[in-house]
Amino acid sequence: MTDQHFLDNIWRTLGTWGRYQRIQMALHMATYGSEAFQLMIIVFIGYRPSYQCADLGNTTSMYDTLSNASLTPLYQACHVDILINGTNTTLMKLSPCPAGYTYDLEKDRTFVTEWNLVCDGAERAEISQMLLMIGQMVGAALLPQLSDRFGRKLVLVTSHIVLFAAGVTASLAPTFIVFAIMRFICGVSHQGVSMTRTVMTIELLPAESRYMTEVLGVTFWTCGIIVIAPVAYLLRNLSWRNTYLIMTMYSAYSLVGYWCVYNTYCLDYNAMVTNSNVTK
Repeated sequence: MTDQHFLDNIWRTLGTWGRYQRIQMALHMATYGSEAFQLMIIVFIGYRPSYQCADLGNTTSMYDTLSNASLTPLYQACHVDILINGTNTTLMKLSPCPAGYTYDLEKDRTFVTEWNLVCDGAERAEISQMLLMIGQMVGAALLPQLSDRFGRKLVLVTSHIVLFAAGVTASLAPTFIVFAIMRFICGVSHQGVSMTRTVMTIELLPAESRYMTEVLGVTFWTCGIIVIAPVAYLLRNLSWRNTYLIMTMYSAYSLVGYWCVYNTYCLDYNAMVTNSNVTK
């Protein structure tokens, strides 16, 4: 009998959907919410509303110059055209906007508006999500190997705690650079949770029942995605920092994960063999 067949027989003897499997499966499925929130929150906190250059009245010297001349400012998205009164002749073009930008939203509603990631800085908003994807690539390459070596529980719980901590730090980030670094760390830990959890849920069931882990996984992932929109709507009058922090707090239970999540086959097989008389 192969090791895998031995493990499957143990699960069949103990019961495919016993209390242990149900509790552990619920804990694993709950992590789909943590992943979904961190991955898709960018849609709401990184939204770029309509914008244009702010009124030059905010820059006294420029405003005085225009007031004393036959000139009129025409505000565009990324520059200000200075027109000669009574004509369509452009005397000069001011770029970037001397007085900053005005938005259709309050300035603290998204990190794009808070840090003025528009015009020449527009690509930085996309870079933050790109760094998360690069982090996922790094995490997928490294963390599964670490889970095989040091145990899946250790990698899963640690990755989940790091995902929570990085999300909280990102919501409090004083600069865009700090925010982008935290998004990269979120990507790395995201894969640590995702790939380790997938193996652990499979090992909770015998071969003939393992398809259910995929069914449950897709269901919980879909629910996590669906929940984001109404939650973001309810938080629409809060700053992006508060929205991000509130959604990240869903993962706070990761702090007690070490005492709730148990290792599966990779480290516990020898113990199961030693105590195989339990199943006889």
